[in-house]
Amino acid sequence: MLELRAREEEVDNIVAEDEAANTRKRVRRTVAAKAAEGRPHGKETYAYRRTYSPATGALVGVEVEPTEAAGTSTPAARRGNPCSIRWWLVGVGATSGRE
Repeated sequence: MLELRAREEEVDNIVAEDEAANTRKRVRRTVAAKAAEGRPHGKETYAYRRTYSPATGALVGVEVEPTEAAGTSTPAARRGNPCSIRWWLVGVGATSGRE
């Protein structure tokens, strides 16, 4: 009985791995197709708004949503580099504790 249960678990694991691989392929294919069409993938990022052409419905661009963005500024963004909190920490004299 234990041997049968072990084989069932083994089959379940193989099926799960196959399903995960198929899901990965579908997602990658969809992302690539959207990129080729110039369309975004995923949900809208907080404090940003997608703008679409009223005539064609095509994506025109992504803009900052002023009402949401008002309270989201980080210290790094205020100093001119929104991508690097490390840059800001070095600028204010923070250390890693390794020195």
